[in-house]
Amino acid sequence: NFPPGQSTIRYYSSNPNTFAAKISQRYLENQSLLDDEPIIPINYTCLNDGLSYFNDLTSDEFTSNFKYIEASDLLVNKFSSPSLDSLVKNKIVLLGHLGGFCSDLSNDTRDKFKVPCDIENFSNKERIMSGAVIHANIIENIIHPSDKFYHIHGFWYNSIVNLLLLLYVVFLIFSKKGKVFNVIFLFIATVPAVFLILKLMEHNIYMTMGLTLLQLLIIEELLEVIAPPIEKVLTKMNWYEKIT
Repeated sequence: NFPPGQSTIRYYSSNPNTFAAKISQRYLENQSLLDDEPIIPINYTCLNDGLSYFNDLTSDEFTSNFKYIEASDLLVNKFSSPSLDSLVKNKIVLLGHLGGFCSDLSNDTRDKFKVPCDIENFSNKERIMSGAVIHANIIENIIHPSDKFYHIHGFWYNSIVNLLLLLYVVFLIFSKKGKVFNVIFLFIATVPAVFLILKLMEHNIYMTMGLTLLQLLIIEELLEVIAPPIEKVLTKMNWYEKIT
């Protein structure tokens, strides 16, 4: 039950009755580490589908991903080294369908979602991560506060962002440098912003700026369309004022 409106799962409900919260509270002996916010951003601690086979040391993502065990391995007791006891001792174990190994792959995406840690599909992300693995990530965030994102948002942050957008609109209206200069200016303004966002994320500070950067592009292109009729209107107004 992820918050609605997410094409890529980035947020989780910060609710003490959610599955991840209940599991975390049980693990932490009823100690709650949830934020007061209605939703919290998920800091994915894994890559791609987030899964590595429990003893596949050849996988490049083995150390970063969650370990999975197939039910068939449990049935044949495929755990001489390492032992099953050592694998699950003091660990949280989630049971669920992970897909990808079943014969009917046409129904494989029913409980799979697009996630930002999909490094193989940068733009057109695919449904690769199971709900159980997403829950594993948010549980990891809750029980290890150092893994959680601190979300920069609120009234003052939104006010500053809107002020910057307004200043950019004013600049475009009164700037007579031309489209090439506007594009260069936009590039110079946005590259440091992207760099700042990525540096903050290294310190687990999450700032929502993607939409703002997209708005800058839309504003720039939109004003290119509406600028000629506006200039015509202003020209006529100046002519009328000269006559009167």
